[in-house]
Amino acid sequence: MEARAAQRRSEELFRTIFDRAPLGIALADSLTRRYVAVNPRFARIAGRTVDELVNLDWTTITHPDDVRRNLNKIALLNTGNISGFQVEKRYLQPDGTTIWVKLTVTPMPSDDDAPRHHLAMVEDVTERKRSEEMLRQSNDRLRSLSGRLLDIQETERRHLARELHDEIGQALTAAKINLQSLQRYPDPTAVTSRLADSVRIVERALQQVRSLSLSLRPPLLDDLGLAAALRWLVDESARRTGTRVEFQDGVSDSRFDPATEIACFRIAQEALNNIDKHSGARNVTLNLQVQRSEEHTSELQSRQYIV
Repeated sequence: MEARAAQRRSEELFRTIFDRAPLGIALADSLTRRYVAVNPRFARIAGRTVDELVNLDWTTITHPDDVRRNLNKIALLNTGNISGFQVEKRYLQPDGTTIWVKLTVTPMPSDDDAPRHHLAMVEDVTERKRSEEMLRQSNDRLRSLSGRLLDIQETERRHLARELHDEIGQALTAAKINLQSLQRYPDPTAVTSRLADSVRIVERALQQVRSLSLSLRPPLLDDLGLAAALRWLVDESARRTGTRVEFQDGVSDSRFDPATEIACFRIAQEALNNIDKHSGARNVTLNLQVQRSEEHTSELQSRQYIV
C-alpha cells in the first residue's frame, strides 16, 4: 500500500509538471505517429484543444514541406541509429496560420528496450524567425542600396574622367600649342625664358589631368578588363611611390561582370594607397586569382600581401 501511494504521488507530481510546463510537451506513438498525450501549452502552440490533438497524427499539423525530414528522423530514432534529435519546423494551425517551433525529440524506453513512444518538447520560435527574416530583408535592401551607390559613384567618376580628358585636357593642349608657337617668332629672346617656363607648367598640368582621369576611371578597365587595369595600377603605384610592386596575374585576359571588376579594382587601389600612407613597406605583392566554390561558381578575389 505504501508503494502504491508513493507511485500515486509520483504520478501526480509528473502530471502537475506535465500540465504546468512552460514548454509544449507531447507523447506520441513512434509507429502510428499519433499523439498519446499533450499538455495545455502544446495545445496552445498547435492552436487546438488537448482533446482535438489526442489520437491525431502529428503529420496532420506539420507543414507539408517539413514532414519528410521529420519522418526520416523518426525512422532513425526507431532503429536506434540516433538517441534523439532537434529541429526547427513549422506547424499549421486550423486557421491557416504558420508558426515556427523548435522541436526536441527523445525516445521513451519500453520493457524490451525498443522505443514505442517518443517524447516531443516544443518551443514557439515564430517571433525569432520573423525577426531573422526582417533582418535578412534589411540586409538585402542594404546590399542593394550599397550596389546602387557604387553604380552612381562609378557613373560620376566616368563622367568626371571624360570631362577632364575632353574639356580640360583639350584646353591645356591648346594653350601649350599657343605657347610653343610664340617660341618660333624671329626674335623671341625677351620672352623665351618665360614661355619655356609656361610650357613646362602646362605640361605638368596635362600630366596631372591625365593621371587624375586615369585614377578616377582607367579606360583599360572598360576596354581590356581587370587584369590589364590592375597591371597599370601596379606600374603607376611603383612609379609614384618608389615601392617595388609585383603583380601576379592568375586570370590572364578573362573578363568578369562589370560590378565585380570595379569592386576588385577599387579594393586594390585603396589597399595600395593605404600601404603607401601607413605601412612603410618597400615590397608589395598583388595577387589576382579565381577560386571555385563548392557549388562550382566563380568567385573573383583580389588579395594584397605586404612582404
